[in-house]
Amino acid sequence: MEAELANRAIKKGKMEKAEKRTKMKGKNKPTRRQRKKQQNIIEERKPSIKASIREEQRDKLERKKRELAKVEDTVPRALHRFYK
Repeated sequence: MEAELANRAIKKGKMEKAEKRTKMKGKNKPTRRQRKKQQNIIEERKPSIKASIREEQRDKLERKKRELAKVEDTVPRALHRFYK
């Protein structure tokens, strides 16, 4: 009987403790907030980054075309790589 009362008291204490806890765990964790803010920054910068990548690719293609134009016309196409 005494053990049963002790168990009930322990169980009651655990239930009260469980009721005090918030139901939504992890919604306002600092790392989660930080990740969301960082994601917003990345989303804002994405168009400018894509534009710079496109511009770099365009410049690279133009440089390649200029290099090919520098090579003499008498040289076969297979040997163009040696004229860099």
